[in-house]
Amino acid sequence: MIARLVMVLAAVMPAMALFFYGIVKTRGDWRNEGLWTALLVGAICVFGTFVVSYPLEAVRPSLALPAAWDAAADALFIAAIPEETAKFLVLVFIALRHADVRREQDTITLALGVSLGFAAMENAVYVLDPGNWASTAAMRALTAVPSHGLDGLLMGALLIRARLSETRKIPGFLWALAAPIGLHAAYDFPILLVRHPGVTGKPVLVLCWLVVFIASAVFVIRLCKKAFGAAAAADKQGDRDCDAALSAYRVSLSGIGLIGIGILLALATFFLTGGRSAWWAAPALILPLVVGGDLIRMGFRQRKRHFTGMAAQNTVADADPV
Repeated sequence: MIARLVMVLAAVMPAMALFFYGIVKTRGDWRNEGLWTALLVGAICVFGTFVVSYPLEAVRPSLALPAAWDAAADALFIAAIPEETAKFLVLVFIALRHADVRREQDTITLALGVSLGFAAMENAVYVLDPGNWASTAAMRALTAVPSHGLDGLLMGALLIRARLSETRKIPGFLWALAAPIGLHAAYDFPILLVRHPGVTGKPVLVLCWLVVFIASAVFVIRLCKKAFGAAAAADKQGDRDCDAALSAYRVSLSGIGLIGIGILLALATFFLTGGRSAWWAAPALILPLVVGGDLIRMGFRQRKRHFTGMAAQNTVADADPV
């Protein structure tokens, strides 16, 4: 029973950590029911993609394609197109239409919620499968969760641009679907090709996968910053912005909590595998350490700005004539 609980936590924790991080960074409101609806419906739509991709998965071996073509077909038609299309439809027709969604800034958080809900449920399905659950949870924490997170951020940023555009809205919405599909397929292709027996140059393929991941992460994060700035300006102009940001103390405390949960999960993974798979406990800790550390730094920066602003106000007050 305890082992199964740890399996589920190992599958869900990385996605939830990123979702928590996204809400804090975008100043989202925890009381916004739309955010949790996005996470839940994103998780449920996993089963729809299984139904769509199963016939394709069954037919693919009979085609006897060369390794590269087989990996490309797997990455594009079985993974990228069904999954990103499902997430796009959920985001546009359910999450963004929720009554609690009023800010354009929430588009990025909602897209991240749909994608990470999908990633969490997908991980749970794979981890609960018989086999080496620790290694499966670890590898998916390092590969699938960041991939879905980047796809969601890219989709959200492009949707903001499309929604704020006065012209060419339809092409903008199509790009918000096509670009995550392309990124998803490019991310999966090298890893899927490595799994083929007889394929040579596997270290080069792994290096290509790493380059794709780093380059796409840099590009998507920069695009998100620009899109979020434009959304914040639009919300401010439309009087829709509300500063629901946590206090500096709570931001730092949230980061400490994430790190603590990551440590406990890593220790549980280590002991439940009898110490034989110590390496696999690391990914349970890496993501909470990264996002938790950034939240602690963010809290200290907010606190510093607060005291700097108070000092400036006191200086102005002292300079005013009596």
